[in-house]
Amino acid sequence: MFESNIDALMTTDTLGIITDVNRQMCAVTGRVSDELIGTPFKDYCTDSKRAEDGIRNVLAEGRVTNYELVIRAKDGKELAVSYNATTFTGEDGKLNGVFAAARDITDQKRLEEQLRQAQSYNRGLIESSVDAMLTVAPDYTITDVNEQMVRLSGYSRGQLIGSSFKEYFSEPERAASGVKKTLDEGYVTNYELSLRSRHRRQILVSFNASVFKDDDGNVRGIFAVARDVTEQRRLEEKLRESENYNRGLIESSVDALVTVNPDLTITDVNNQMVLLTGYPREELVGTPFKDYFTEPEHAAAGVRQTLDEGTVTNYELVLKSLSGKRTVVSFNAGTFKDTAGRIAGILAAARDITAQKKLEEQLRDQQNYNRSLIESSVDALMTVDPNGIIADVNEQTVKLSGYNRKQLIGSPFVDYFTDPELASSGVKKTFDAGQVTNYELVVKSKSGRRVPVSFNAAVFRETSGEVGGILAAAREITHQKRIEQELRDQQTYTRGLIESNIDALITTDPIGIITDVNAQMCEITGCERAELIGTAFKQYFADPKAAEDGIRRVLGEGRVTNYELTIRSKSGRETVVSYNATTFVGADGKPEAPRRSDHPAQQGADRGNHVRQQHPRILDRVFDHRDGPRRQHPGVEPGRAAHLRLRGRGDGWQGERAHAARARGHRARAQHRRALRGAEDRQVRGRVPAPAQGRAALHRAGRHYLAPRRPEKAGRLRADLQGRHRAEGAGRAAQAQERRA
Repeated sequence: MFESNIDALMTTDTLGIITDVNRQMCAVTGRVSDELIGTPFKDYCTDSKRAEDGIRNVLAEGRVTNYELVIRAKDGKELAVSYNATTFTGEDGKLNGVFAAARDITDQKRLEEQLRQAQSYNRGLIESSVDAMLTVAPDYTITDVNEQMVRLSGYSRGQLIGSSFKEYFSEPERAASGVKKTLDEGYVTNYELSLRSRHRRQILVSFNASVFKDDDGNVRGIFAVARDVTEQRRLEEKLRESENYNRGLIESSVDALVTVNPDLTITDVNNQMVLLTGYPREELVGTPFKDYFTEPEHAAAGVRQTLDEGTVTNYELVLKSLSGKRTVVSFNAGTFKDTAGRIAGILAAARDITAQKKLEEQLRDQQNYNRSLIESSVDALMTVDPNGIIADVNEQTVKLSGYNRKQLIGSPFVDYFTDPELASSGVKKTFDAGQVTNYELVVKSKSGRRVPVSFNAAVFRETSGEVGGILAAAREITHQKRIEQELRDQQTYTRGLIESNIDALITTDPIGIITDVNAQMCEITGCERAELIGTAFKQYFADPKAAEDGIRRVLGEGRVTNYELTIRSKSGRETVVSYNATTFVGADGKPEAPRRSDHPAQQGADRGNHVRQQHPRILDRVFDHRDGPRRQHPGVEPGRAAHLRLRGRGDGWQGERAHAARARGHRARAQHRRALRGAEDRQVRGRVPAPAQGRAALHRAGRHYLAPRRPEKAGRLRADLQGRHRAEGAGRAAQAQERRA
């Protein structure tokens, strides 16, 4: 039996000296029995001290089991053995030594090492997990935990193992139900519980758990993995809020929104798209985008363009609704991508622009209408920006300047005038004052022609209220300037006649206020012209009532002759005068009542207006030829305003001034001739004689001029002149007799 044992057997004395061995011991050490017997056991072990301690332990305790040693063979090979030993005694009962059996456990040690490595690996995995892991027995007792479970719960490993699983949750019964469900069904996933930590912190955890079994297939418990999902739930809630917010924005949009994938299929729409098309959301999603438009290919091309270029704007399509209604829509679209960065489709916003298109059409019509008004204007129209640059012109401006529209627009306004500084001042004045009227400039055309123009200009504003520039209307006044020059010449002539008259001439309004006088009237009264105009006619006579009666008589009868009054001059000198007067009216047939102005320029303008009003009847004059040189004073059809002629009774001041008056008359005749040269009515030229041509010629010219135009006037003039001839003959005879006396 000793030799047949598969374990290496040996005996040693109490000092550890081998006393006997079997063949297996010889095989293990690589030595024969003679070499082994009598030698120390410890010499054949890698750790001699441990071997010596093993012998000592047996002697002390009577036995040792599973005492591991490593035996080194003669060839150096090492063999792990498990050492079981007991003491033995002789027949006399005394201790004789130690009987030991060494079993080769090399394979076992290798398996154990592999097991340790596997256990270490597995434990490492468990401990390295970011999730809390634990095992729970069928009686709900925790049997193992990892370090993450310790951190999550706040309890130590020793406190957790052996305690009840459900005690660590805010809902213990739900926790127990989770364990039971796992044991019954084999596993659970995403089982949420609220873990209550040692510090009373509530932690939302999600459990995935499954059962584990022993080698016989019996369920030993459950293995559970708990993940802290507090942050995940917060993010999920935030995501839900974001999704609700984004969806709310999409649904609240007044524009129709639609997403289309690269296959041109609708993947989502908002409610506005549903309303616009008339189709429910379920029918729209999953259908081709192009099917809802009157031009499907144009719609498909818009999607492709967006996918190719990334965006499209103001892409117009006509949407065809379920009811057949056509709606003009403008699309703005852009691509969107998935989490991998790949294009997932396009998001398109469609805006109903039917009303906008109608407004655009109305705007075009209005613009065309306004442009046609501008272009049809006979005046040159242009706009100038605040920098003095021409922004727009009409065709009349092109004709006036000789430059084409392209040359004019963008060029300085002042470049087209003979006086750029004056032009610049006009622009500045318009911007400062808001408008200017009758601003005269001379245009310098492309051909070199100089054209006088009159500008009316005003600022215009943008919709924001900011000044956008000025709109100027330029009217050619070449003809007007010629007429004005002729009128000035005629004024000079007419005034010359009045001032050259040796009689004192005066005009009053219907209430007897002086409106004009000549130099002779100033001479008689000793007052300046400005002093006389605007004052009462009667205050310059010795008998104011008689003077007032004379005015009243003229207004009542239309004329008076040889009405005697006495003028009292400023110095007190009195002069007896013969008062001849008629009423006169304006060009409109209404009584003429000029207003006095204290401003010399306004007085001149008033006189100019009066002359212009009388211009068509410049030959409608009444001539008094009773005595002395032939004289002329204004007078027209009877009215209520009065034209007065005062003649002194003696030679006095009249004789002294006759020579000067005749000289003024010569100058007036020369001015008259110059005015006639420029007159547009060439039929008049040659018919109007100068005063020196004689009474008969003047009468004939007046009749010839009036006969074809105003027969009734010519007839009255003829009758009046015949009566005057007879009166003048009698008057001259009486005057001659008076002088002789």
